[in-house]
Amino acid sequence: MITGCLDWAAAGHALEGQPESGDHYLVTPRADGVLVAALDGVGHGEAAARAARRAAATIQAHRDETLLALTAHCHQALVGWRGVVMSMARFVPKDRTMVWLGVGNVSGWLLRSASAGDCEHLLPRPGLVGDRLPPLMASLLPVSPGDLLVFSTDGVSEWGRESVITSDPPQAIADRLLSCYAKHDDDALVFVGRYLPP
Repeated sequence: MITGCLDWAAAGHALEGQPESGDHYLVTPRADGVLVAALDGVGHGEAAARAARRAAATIQAHRDETLLALTAHCHQALVGWRGVVMSMARFVPKDRTMVWLGVGNVSGWLLRSASAGDCEHLLPRPGLVGDRLPPLMASLLPVSPGDLLVFSTDGVSEWGRESVITSDPPQAIADRLLSCYAKHDDDALVFVGRYLPP
């Protein structure tokens, strides 16, 4: 799918026996570009999914604010609920930049198209949105056409840069990572977005 400057896809599954996954994603246009979030509700099943959906709805409602403000809004919205861990990224085509941050164990990678081995790794802060929000700082990175953003929840085992053929379509990459690295004892989600030329 294409939203603004991003060609994206996702793949995921719920823990066997659960009616739905607690792992969700959001892609939404902003005034200055595109916002992406990957969210993992604590636990499994309907309660985890409700928390993730609430966080996604909160992000959608405030999507033109900073990532720090969005995280604070989610934290306030989830007090008294199950919390979520989450990572977000904002692409700004005018500046050819991406800003990202994370709380908890949703992994993030930016795989550079210009170099087969060049990549950036998101360093999320330990914590739980809705319960223990750590001090946060967003990181700013330049992006080039073809660069790939990959978010994966903790239901996906660690994978190496060699596991991704960056020229493949985002859906093929997401499906392959899920097929090869998803755990069988957890919800799992892989999100892949390719930055497009402005």
